[in-house]
Amino acid sequence: MGQNAHSSGSHRGYVTIDWFVLTVACVALLFLLGTLLRTTVDPDEISAGSFNQLAGQDTLLAYQDFNFGAPGWSPAETSDRLPGLGPVLGPFSDAAVQRSFAMHTDATTAQITFDIHLIGDWAGQGGVHISLGEEEVLTVNVPEGASLGEVAFDTVQTDTVNIAVRSDVIQPRPSETALPGTADAFASLRVRMTLADPAETLVLRLNADVEGDAAQWSLDNLTVVATSGDGVTQP
Repeated sequence: MGQNAHSSGSHRGYVTIDWFVLTVACVALLFLLGTLLRTTVDPDEISAGSFNQLAGQDTLLAYQDFNFGAPGWSPAETSDRLPGLGPVLGPFSDAAVQRSFAMHTDATTAQITFDIHLIGDWAGQGGVHISLGEEEVLTVNVPEGASLGEVAFDTVQTDTVNIAVRSDVIQPRPSETALPGTADAFASLRVRMTLADPAETLVLRLNADVEGDAAQWSLDNLTVVATSGDGVTQP
């Protein structure tokens, strides 16, 4: 009986060790598959984190939420006093702001996404102009007498440039220290630009035609992705 009991206990021990090894092997395999496999997504699907999930042919050229300053921008002024948004580039009134991005030589498409926040009274006060190189492709303004929810867009749609804009109204929390003009709600715009056959150097430029500080704008959550190879969805 003693020998049988000892043999049975030893057998159960071996079974336990086998299950442990198998579990470790399965976990290791799952980690390996996670590093090798990448799920492709529709390029139009933008995540809640304000950037596209990258596919195998994508290269992330820039991602800036301005928590670590604004390297590459001229001027590179940032502020953390927009309630609930964290650091942003700006705010600016009539300053011209730009940054250049070096494209890969085999890039067939580039996608730029960013947020523009309109701070203060923009109704009838001009607009923000966005250019790619020397070509103005988007103007954002609030018409005279319009509310923040009635932001107007003038876009240039060509064979190589496609632009989409989504507008929201943000209400700051009263307890937060805010920039002048942000005690009330302000408009926030999500801009996505898709370019076919981008130039070797892509220059993004923004400026406004307002005077004084009654109307200001800022930039946030910038992402630039270059895509190469066949099967790229053209704008």
